[in-house]
Amino acid sequence: ITLALAIPIAIGGVTIGKEIISTVYGANFTPAILSFQILLINVLFVFPGPMLGNFVLSYDKQKKIAPYIGFASLSNVLLNYLLIPIYGIVGSSIATIISQGIYNLLIWRVAKQINNFYTLRYLKKIILASLIMGVASYYISLAGANIIVTITLSAILYLALLIALRERVIKEVMGLFKMF
Repeated sequence: ITLALAIPIAIGGVTIGKEIISTVYGANFTPAILSFQILLINVLFVFPGPMLGNFVLSYDKQKKIAPYIGFASLSNVLLNYLLIPIYGIVGSSIATIISQGIYNLLIWRVAKQINNFYTLRYLKKIILASLIMGVASYYISLAGANIIVTITLSAILYLALLIALRERVIKEVMGLFKMF
């Protein structure tokens, strides 16, 4: 479910990042657009990350991930040291993505060793719907639509695509709502 939210946010945000920055912060912040778009990729790590960490903690295996936290932190410092002088804030964004990716991939590996699970094979429809939504977002924005209209239409399209593709996460979310 978290990746069903993270993937379209990342794709849609990267696609219309310029319009988001321009609308929310104004023309003075256009230099931040690329950094913003790069950091939106981090959503793919940040959304499932806490669940992976909690999963590992629930099996009392935090000792296994402690070195990974240190390694990812050091990689972030080193990459910032190397990339910021050359690329500025974009370099910092790249360093963040790489170090966060390293950390989450290492925790993912530990979690799969504890209790094997499958995720990526269930993302085909979500990725397809997200890509179609991203293309639609681009063209809606290109047509001059207000950013709120673009985001709203994109979200509706994404949800409609998931329903049309009979994505099982829709059924799971509806089941959660029924419980409440």
